[in-house]
Amino acid sequence: MGLFKAYSVALKDMAAALKHRDLCYEFSIEAIKQKYRRSMLGAAWIAIGFGLVILVKTTVFGAFASASPEYFVKYLTIGYAMWSLISSLIQDSAEVYVSNEAWIKGEPLPLSTYIIISFLKSLYPFLINMPVVLVVIFLLGFPVTTALFTLPLVFVAYFVNSIWASMLIGLVCARHRDFVHTVQAILRIAFFVTPIIWMPSQFPHLEKIALYNPLTHYLEIFRRPIIDGVIPMTSWAVVLTITFSMLLIAIPVFGYFKKRLVYWL
Repeated sequence: MGLFKAYSVALKDMAAALKHRDLCYEFSIEAIKQKYRRSMLGAAWIAIGFGLVILVKTTVFGAFASASPEYFVKYLTIGYAMWSLISSLIQDSAEVYVSNEAWIKGEPLPLSTYIIISFLKSLYPFLINMPVVLVVIFLLGFPVTTALFTLPLVFVAYFVNSIWASMLIGLVCARHRDFVHTVQAILRIAFFVTPIIWMPSQFPHLEKIALYNPLTHYLEIFRRPIIDGVIPMTSWAVVLTITFSMLLIAIPVFGYFKKRLVYWL
């Protein structure tokens, strides 16, 4: 299959998946319901767990922060909320085809349908956590600037990144299942080298690690407009470069191996 043919196959699959938007919504909602089935509080446990984690982490790590307590609480709350979303997107991208093996083998749905479902499944817990984040932000205050208008673009960037991640990482993990566990291990390490519970100003020797860690920039494009009132242009440049370069690779790879996927499951 030629390069242009691979692009065409992938783009047609993505276009066909958009016709199943209602199905994607129903599937993703059902996944959340099943997870908390027969629980009295249901999905509220997501927000409760998130709030308790923030309380504990603020208490433990706040004493070491170089910033004011109010600033650190906002920094940690927003950072951890975004990390939860990003790590969930990456993990679900790795398992997007493996976890839907029965459906892929039994129903002739476009494979991109499962990518949309995967994104929505990761997004819903984040939206449930948002009331906790909003309470913290409004209680402690935040600068109202035009930088806030960039926040919707962050979710567009996350969605586009989940597409290439599912196309590439999902295919690799379907072909070689050990990579699912590799992704999980990498995420555990990435949590500690990404400025979530620590600030680069606290540890000068870690500033370069934070700078060269792409996950830092995916956090900063959401966090800095809220707590600092500025648009992190460097972080946006990094995110957009990664997004478009990986899309150019992922789309033809997905188109080329799309028909083989069912034999790998």
